Amino acid sequence: MTNEEYLEIVKDIPKINPFSVTMNEANDSIKIHEGEFILKEESNEIIIFGNISFEWFPNSRVCFSGKPIKANKG
Repeated sequence: MTNEEYLEIVKDIPKINPFSVTMNEANDSIKIHEGEFILKEESNEIIIFGNISFEWFPNSRVCFSGKPIKANKG
């Protein structure tokens, strides 16, 4: 890949994240979503009411928790 091809591919990608997150303490979890979401696996799905968040420790990861509302088996 040439430098020109690379620059064309990345031209619309921001160089920095323009959004900031306010935290009460360093490394607080960051809420991604609160409410309903669906967990799917092939033809099965479960509707959950809960939270999805980004956690820093002990390892950086996305976590979810909640209570099932409805399950559909295929």
